Amino acid sequence: MTGVQKVLHISSILDAGASDCLPPMPAAQLLERKIARAVSQSAAPAASELTEEVPDSLLGLFLGNPNLVRLGDLAAIHAGAAPRRAWSRRVAPPDDAWRGVVTSGVMGRFHVGKPEAYLLWSRFHLFRVPDRSEYDVPEKVLLSRSGPPLVAAVDKSRLPVGNDVYSLVPREGVGAGFLACLLNSRLLDFYGNRLAGNQDSRLRPESIREIPVPDPERVSMQQFARYAALLAHFGPNPQSWIDRQSRDEVLEEMDDAVFALYGAGREAREGLAAMHF
Repeated sequence: MTGVQKVLHISSILDAGASDCLPPMPAAQLLERKIARAVSQSAAPAASELTEEVPDSLLGLFLGNPNLVRLGDLAAIHAGAAPRRAWSRRVAPPDDAWRGVVTSGVMGRFHVGKPEAYLLWSRFHLFRVPDRSEYDVPEKVLLSRSGPPLVAAVDKSRLPVGNDVYSLVPREGVGAGFLACLLNSRLLDFYGNRLAGNQDSRLRPESIREIPVPDPERVSMQQFARYAALLAHFGPNPQSWIDRQSRDEVLEEMDDAVFALYGAGREAREGLAAMHF
């Protein structure tokens, strides 16, 4: 068995649920251990080698599909603001000199909570002061830097984001709900974690820009805006079992709509299920 085959074999075991018995650890560290165990004293495999087992029916959804465009063509992607010093971040309600910042700690799929951190809004205390166009818009999409799974939310707070979140500002005519639904779907979760080349489980701007998405001029975005609004209403942790059941039904309906956009047939869906997505 070659080193690459060992990696794929261990990956399939972990994806099947064996990772439940491992002690909790960051996703990046877990992946490093997987590779180290499988390919001891040899070079780590490239991203293309880690995806050799992907069925052609799935690859065909993203490669050579004439109905797709790049995510970078639909939205501007901005990194978050980072403090120069540790004391430039607070977790208590601020005074006028501090600005609330949305971080991944208050993000769920489709849901953004109250700001979790506050930064002193000064060029002396921030590595980069973001332009207002990066955050002061009616709707933007927030995408957590780390995964899996991909976690995106529609944000209406008009607040900047921290350095653990990307801010995606849709171009005119592109709905934030449409983009959030795509990013939270099983299909793009699979793409982001198997095909985008993020071996350390952290998304990078260049890989986000290259995500293939359906051309919004060919679809009705109102349907996806409705999904995003419903799922944001339920929030990340519905208390009632009725709300949980309703939320799962909306998610399933949304996934079906995304599959249809990409032209996924039964074979592609079965391939996705076999890979535990």
